[in-house]
Amino acid sequence: MICVCDSPTHTAHGARAEFVGKDLLHIFGQLNLAYSSSGALHQRFRAAANHPGGDWVQYFWADHGVASSKISYVVALNTTNPVGQYYLG
Repeated sequence: MICVCDSPTHTAHGARAEFVGKDLLHIFGQLNLAYSSSGALHQRFRAAANHPGGDWVQYFWADHGVASSKISYVVALNTTNPVGQYYLG
């Protein structure tokens, strides 16, 4: 996934093209992830991206209706795009 740091909207997603252009709140609703906070996860991704060299983020995610623990490595992706800084996970 690639997201703008100031917004939890997905700019790209390697596994789920239907997530592109959607924010984490919408995706959480689509996947029925009521046990987790989309805002808190976005903040954790941002914090990991701000860590020098990136950092790991562990969280719960549903895949085909089954919730499980997932871990992603998140790094900052600096560009000259006027939208701002992105994070890549």
